[in-house]
Amino acid sequence: MKEAFNFMFKDNMFVKKAMTYACVAFIANFISNYANTLAPAPNTMPSIKYLLFFFVGAILMLIPSGYGMSCVKAFVEQKENYVIPFLNIKTNFILGLKLAVSIIIMSLIFGLGITITAIAFAFLFSIINAVNIGSIILGIVVCAVILTVVFYSLAFCYIFATTEKFTSFIQFRTATKLIKGDLKHYTLSTLLFIGLSLLVGIAGAVISSLLSFLGLIGLIIATLVIAIISGYTIYLYSYLTAKSIK
Repeated sequence: MKEAFNFMFKDNMFVKKAMTYACVAFIANFISNYANTLAPAPNTMPSIKYLLFFFVGAILMLIPSGYGMSCVKAFVEQKENYVIPFLNIKTNFILGLKLAVSIIIMSLIFGLGITITAIAFAFLFSIINAVNIGSIILGIVVCAVILTVVFYSLAFCYIFATTEKFTSFIQFRTATKLIKGDLKHYTLSTLLFIGLSLLVGIAGAVISSLLSFLGLIGLIIATLVIAIISGYTIYLYSYLTAKSIK
């Protein structure tokens, strides 16, 4: 697992590949972050400018997402002497779009399931006059579902990267078989992935907060720093995902 932190430096074109990714990530993130500054106040209609930047940012973000999956696939197939793939705008955009659709399908299925469960709980517990208890039980069920999805997330990404199926994020049976190959290793990989993601997320929030007083300039600098950091973490996360399954 230690190799996840330094394997990328063995690629003699690491800097070029990482900077190419960082440039695309910077553009996509900056447009999305700028859109957030234009977000409408509660109970007000969003402006055309906000909608434009929001959708352009969301579309461009598909490229870095797709590139991450390309890296996962490459690292699954490679066992040693890892060669980092180059970013390809068209290929990674299409892959990112497939990934987005896959996640939306999962979200819709779970969302529908939770909605039906909530309605059933409301009906049943209202009959016995125990709505508060029903709310508590529903909250526990929702938390359990979220934690389960989080735990399976690396396996789902592994499945998607190797198959590109739209149903990748609901293939619990396949994911369970993969995880059982080495449950301890998978669990440690997942915990490390989550821990690193939290640290990077907190660092990004701190950087953005510290530079917020500079306005647009601060937003540009913060986004640039975070994009450069992502030029390293994209390979770290992809490696952990690819090697979480044995």
